[in-house]
Amino acid sequence: MAGPTDTGPGPTKAKVGDATGGGSTTPNLTDPDNDDYVGATNSSSSPGTKRTKQEKQEEKKAQQEADSARRGNDPGVRREAFPAFHFEVVIDGTAYPFRSCSGLKSETKPFTVEEGGVNTHLHQLVGQTTFPPLVLKQGFCNASSELYGLYLNFCITEADPGAKQADPLKPTRAKKRFQGYVRQIGPNGTSAKWTFKRAWISKWEGPDLDATKNEVSIESIEIVHEGLYLIGSGDGPMVDPKKKGLKVGLF
Repeated sequence: MAGPTDTGPGPTKAKVGDATGGGSTTPNLTDPDNDDYVGATNSSSSPGTKRTKQEKQEEKKAQQEADSARRGNDPGVRREAFPAFHFEVVIDGTAYPFRSCSGLKSETKPFTVEEGGVNTHLHQLVGQTTFPPLVLKQGFCNASSELYGLYLNFCITEADPGAKQADPLKPTRAKKRFQGYVRQIGPNGTSAKWTFKRAWISKWEGPDLDATKNEVSIESIEIVHEGLYLIGSGDGPMVDPKKKGLKVGLF
């Protein structure tokens, strides 16, 4: 009996019509690499038997259900929430160990319009979208605070060192804004990632000193920015807002 690797004629080759009306040779149906291959574990078909259209649809449906359950979209599957304590914050390419992070919000204010003669309701139009500042806190561990140094980059004037007779009170070059992201680590290697752009540090706050309390010293900064994007969710792929057609300022 000719094996599946024989080059001679046999039951593993057949002529079928292609899209142009001509004939072509189909691959070996007993080859597992072939899309129409049916293994010996399939009880409805024997090895070398081409799958029917219904079998293909059932297999595709089963695969879609499995993918949906893996992503957590199946209401019958228990989903595990992300822990609030496992996250990282990267500012201008440098990761900082923060104690807490707040301000991952986006709000679009409604614009109310009254129409004469319409007494049943008010028209609610879409107004301006705003983003609150990111508030980041960490332990105050060193007099030469890195967060305070970042803040000084935007509150102290800077003159161009190459300019002649540079006046420190009249800066000749603009401050550099930065971008960064907040990434929350979830279960089983999943993550959610928020990115912010054109940001700068608007506030630094030192520790509150109180001799009656037994607490650690905390310092904090506030970062204002011009847009917050959730570009990764669960175990799904990262999404570029530009590729999705989103405008700057949309969450």
